[in-house]
Formats: sequence, C-alpha cells, structure tokens
Amino acid sequence: VSTQSTGSSGINAEYGVCLAVDPEEREHCQTMMDGILEVLNKAGHRVSLSDSLEIDHILEYNDRSGVPFTVLFSKDSVDTGVVGIRDRDTHFIEPINFKKVAQWLKLNLCFAL
Repeated sequence: VSTQSTGSSGINAEYGVCLAVDPEEREHCQTMMDGILEVLNKAGHRVSLSDSLEIDHILEYNDRSGVPFTVLFSKDSVDTGVVGIRDRDTHFIEPINFKKVAQWLKLNLCFAL
C-alpha cells in the first residue's frame, strides 16, 4: 500500500482516493486524517494526501488525474465526526461519519475504477 504527499506536483492517477484538507486546517484535522489513513491503508486502498493546495485546486487536479474519490476534511470534521467524500464523476459530496469511510470506499471503489 502506498501513500504519497502531493505537494505542488499533485498525485499519481493510480490512487483510488485522496485525503484532502486546506493547508490552514491541516493541524486541526491531523489526528483524524492519520486515523482514516491508517484504516484505509490496512484495507488495501491506495491513498494519497494533499494538503499544500487550496481545496478547489486539489479537486480540479484529482478530476483531471482520474482519482475517483476525494475525502474532504474541514475544521468542523473533528467536532462533528463527519467528512465529505466527493465523487469525481458527479461532483456530489456525500457527508459520512469518518468511522465508515473505509466501508463506503470498499463498496464504491469497485464501480469507479
């Protein structure tokens, strides 16, 4: 299982999911992101991290690169336990409890790749 921090160069299209957070909110969301990353890696998902660009730029890059799903973290995610999972094809952002992210991706990634 591979993890890559994207920096300004973006992510590799071979990743099925990207964890994305605005740089200004990274510190606030770090523990939650680490927990989800660990669960996703253990489940065998190929995950990239993106925290050096604004969310709009991350989403645009992921769309062009073919990354099917982006897990979006906000400052409210830590307080509510809810993240957004954005679908590349529909651009719909589904709110989901962070504890169910791996299960949701397992069900949905097989249709997106």
